[in-house]
Amino acid sequence: MLDRPRRVHAVLAAAMADPALIERWRRDPAALREIGIELGELALDKIRHFAGLATKVRHNDLRLEVPKTLKLLDLMGMSIELFAAYAGPAAVLREAGKKSKSDRLRSLVSFLDGWLDRSKPAHALAWDMLRHETAILTLRETPVAGRPVRVRSRRASAGSVPYHRGLLIHHEMNCNPAELEAALAGGACAVAALPRSSHHLAYCRDDQSTAIRVVEIDELGAVLLDLSDGHRNVGAMIAQLRGAGLSVRTADICGAVGQLVAARLLLIRHPRRA
Repeated sequence: MLDRPRRVHAVLAAAMADPALIERWRRDPAALREIGIELGELALDKIRHFAGLATKVRHNDLRLEVPKTLKLLDLMGMSIELFAAYAGPAAVLREAGKKSKSDRLRSLVSFLDGWLDRSKPAHALAWDMLRHETAILTLRETPVAGRPVRVRSRRASAGSVPYHRGLLIHHEMNCNPAELEAALAGGACAVAALPRSSHHLAYCRDDQSTAIRVVEIDELGAVLLDLSDGHRNVGAMIAQLRGAGLSVRTADICGAVGQLVAARLLLIRHPRRA
């Protein structure tokens, strides 16, 4: 039978290999007593944070993919607590053999989606920066068809059918990500002082180009991008908006669609009448 110091070391090794044990012992100290260890013999919070540090180190290569997000988490003192919470899911992912960078990034983003509390300013900013960086990453890594884009018309009518021009992602943010990037250089105080307001951003890449553009749009533009599926025409979009209780004029919506075409976010086609 192992002596007490060796037993404690064995328990520590087991906790580092399977971080889920740490959470189990924190919730149920009796589980420790079953293996002959009293709760006071282990500083579980420190062990949990050490497991978080180890998990963070294993994800250092993701700094090439989402560098600003991870820098922000470090700057705001959130990264160790995050990776301590994520240590268990990360271990499960490794055991499943999903060790590629894309698998690990996808898993971390999914975890952050649930872990971040958007009511907390620092968490909301981290969510903004993460979506900003992953939108750009997605557009950069998605293959394109390389088809030429022909803009036949910028004027929309009720019968026009709008559709996305190339690859397009849009998000509503709590800040301007460009301003947040600039604030990172000024430290935690500069980030904390960043003005908060709603910003709608469209991330786009034409089919024949590798250039990624970030375009700020208004709330109506964001709604119209959602509705522009290449099937419904502007008249149907107006009917849907009115059905939702919005008072909109046909001329205004046609003008807004035209602005999105001019911003190289949408294209329109004009079906021939039968």
